[in-house]
Amino acid sequence: MKRKLKFMQAVRILAPDDQFIHQAAERVREGALPAFPGGAALEFVAAMEKLRGSPFEAGPHGSWHAPGAAESPSLREAKQQAPGLRDEMSCQSHAE
Repeated sequence: MKRKLKFMQAVRILAPDDQFIHQAAERVREGALPAFPGGAALEFVAAMEKLRGSPFEAGPHGSWHAPGAAESPSLREAKQQAPGLRDEMSCQSHAE
């Protein structure tokens, strides 16, 4: 699978109902993506949420949640669909 497709798949998992983020992610050039684009997708979604002033914040172990809120069903589903995302991020950080 090409890097751009992997990146877009990860973005859709991390921000399943956010068309703004999906459209912005479409503009990222494949050549700008690292070999393991899952980590780049996480950074991209986090940056986009921060720019918009999202009420979400980083939690323990790199998870994202609203302060004081229980984990949402969509977040649990995303974690189940992307078990290798953390592995990709680890590989990327060790390669740098």
